[in-house]
Amino acid sequence: MQDSSLGATLALKYFAPAAAIPSTIFSIWHNISGSVLSSYWRTHTDKVQAREHASMHAHANANAHVAG
Repeated sequence: MQDSSLGATLALKYFAPAAAIPSTIFSIWHNISGSVLSSYWRTHTDKVQAREHASMHAHANANAHVAG
């Protein structure tokens, strides 16, 4: 299920209480992994952009020396 709280609620209503455990665990995992991945991708993207920016300036400076 995409909505873990709905999964837990339906499991509690129609099945034994233990049936709600997977949805509860997924909810906790989703919150933790989402935050970790978001932080990783943000810092990784910043590093890649900085590297590309530096590379562009290095090529521009090299071309300026060749043309000059």
